Amino acid sequence: MVGIVGPVAGFRRWLATAAVSVAILGAGGAGSYLVYQTEKDALVAEASHDLRRASEAFVRALNHVFQPALTLSTSVVDSGLRRRDGEDLAEHFFALVNGPVRMFEQVNGAFLGFPDGRFLHLQDLTLAGEAVSDPTHEAVRRRTIDRPDSDGVGRWEQYDPESGGWTPVAVDGQVYDPRSRPWYRGAAEGGSAIWTEAYVFSSSGQLGVTYARPIYDQAGALWAVLGVDLSIGSLSRTLVTTSGELAELGEVVFATDLGNKVIGHPDFVTRAAELDRDTETFLARYRRPDSFESIVVRSIPEPRTITSVDAEGRTFLATKVQLDPTAAMPLQLFLARDLEAVLASAVSGVQRNVVLVFLAIVVFGTVASYAVRLRVEATARRKAEAELIDARDAAEAATRAKSSFLATMSH
Repeated sequence: MVGIVGPVAGFRRWLATAAVSVAILGAGGAGSYLVYQTEKDALVAEASHDLRRASEAFVRALNHVFQPALTLSTSVVDSGLRRRDGEDLAEHFFALVNGPVRMFEQVNGAFLGFPDGRFLHLQDLTLAGEAVSDPTHEAVRRRTIDRPDSDGVGRWEQYDPESGGWTPVAVDGQVYDPRSRPWYRGAAEGGSAIWTEAYVFSSSGQLGVTYARPIYDQAGALWAVLGVDLSIGSLSRTLVTTSGELAELGEVVFATDLGNKVIGHPDFVTRAAELDRDTETFLARYRRPDSFESIVVRSIPEPRTITSVDAEGRTFLATKVQLDPTAAMPLQLFLARDLEAVLASAVSGVQRNVVLVFLAIVVFGTVASYAVRLRVEATARRKAEAELIDARDAAEAATRAKSSFLATMSH
């Protein structure tokens, strides 16, 4: 019976140890999960706040990109040009826009188109990446079409920054009628300022947009349409620069027009040569239904909402914001953050807690095993001591019986 009780007791002790270990594991796991969920919620909330804060920073930066076009148009309208005519008008217009076109990298050109077909155009043909403040690289040209019925090509002149004068230059130009252009028709027919869709400028080959604004005379008749060309390259460079300043947030950012056509992207900067070589093919990749950009655009229903987006095998927190059309081109800005990066610290915390729980179980198991061994050894020692006492008592009893027998026999 004793041999049976021993193993049973040992099994019970092992079972108790296992139960306590499972309890520790369960409590540790539940605690880790609760901590993870709490930290996850806090990190997601913080990331959402960061996205909103970043979107505001991008909006401010992009407003600076488009502000020169609005400022330049206001300056032209307020200058009283419509009260001038002939060469006096042309010289004043070119003098007025020359400085801003040369100064602002994003402004490619400014022009006036008239209802009779006349056209004044000043354009900065500085190559991308060259310093516009370096006069050796400036190539500012102006085009004057003052007799559209007999000379639709007009004459070209190039600006000499050293002398401040204009030198005739031979350009293989084509007949140009501003009245047939979308920027002119849109502003003239709509009666208000417009932004065109992004297109490739025929003169420079660069991707850009035009801000066009009708100008009326004192009688309310259309006097001219003012246009300002803006390079989309500067938009993309602003996205890259601002992303660098917000590098700790790790955004993916791009911009589209209101028709969801991508017009600003860091790729436009990092892969500029490919973009210039075949603009249409380059832009087509963003229109594919399975492209990251298309998935993000489809997934965000309303501006300034934070949405979870699954794309390219990852999950992102994403949002979009629309620029104020009174301050900039009406476009949409999309920002996204990789959720895995957002939750990295929480996942690390869970892994750390799992390791701690495992160590706790190992420590408990070691201590429990040592305690059981001590108990077994103590039980065995007490049993051996009892057996020795019983043997001693039996020997003493035998000795007393023998002595009593011998005493009886001697009498």
